[in-house]
Amino acid sequence: MKKEYGFPIMRKRENRARFIQILAKVLMCLFFAAMCVLYAVSLAGCEKQSVEDAERTLSTVKSELRSVNADLRRAREELGDARATLSDDVFWLEIEIKQSTFTLDIAEHIKNRVNAMKISIPVDREFYSSASVGQLLSSGLKVGSLAIDGDISNLNITVTKKFTTRREK
Repeated sequence: MKKEYGFPIMRKRENRARFIQILAKVLMCLFFAAMCVLYAVSLAGCEKQSVEDAERTLSTVKSELRSVNADLRRAREELGDARATLSDDVFWLEIEIKQSTFTLDIAEHIKNRVNAMKISIPVDREFYSSASVGQLLSSGLKVGSLAIDGDISNLNITVTKKFTTRREK
């Protein structure tokens, strides 16, 4: 099973869906243009007014095709940009989650240090670029501990390491 990390993959899927929608529009316009040409050919033996109507319809279809072609060109450029932002790298942050207790009890401080956890999580390129080692991502007072035990403590989430790995193909 292929692992997918981060938001750029989602943008790629959205661009792919947009590209398919525009391609469907182009195919519909081409079908409509072919039908108009067949209609114009069938009118070749009819009166001059019908041929002029067919020519107007054909020019309308041509302008619509130009518009759809421009949309398709823009979608290809966007898809190309999205592919350029994707890389084979997976961006990881190692974070440390630990509790800090406001107490003079050394045993409590040792317990907090022993219970600290380090985990690695995949993140998108933008978040990876904005985070720095040592940055405090979250710090909050543990209200439940204060209300039930009377402990004044908080939970700190800190970035301890940044690294990249190659995506599995």
